[in-house]
Amino acid sequence: MTRHVADTDHTTPGSARLRQYVAIERQSAPAHPASKMLWRRPVTRPVAGRRMQEFLRIARGWTA
Repeated sequence: MTRHVADTDHTTPGSARLRQYVAIERQSAPAHPASKMLWRRPVTRPVAGRRMQEFLRIARGWTA
């Protein structure tokens, strides 16, 4: 019995498809280390949200 067309192994290391994905990923990545640091920096919350929380705390009468 012969093998079916779809019955092939596409997970072999070094395949052309894998090389293409790696090349695309390398091109889309930021090149400079400073750019990488900006992407990894923690996201800061907007100041307006914290101010609203403080106004609500005062309006509710909480002093601590």
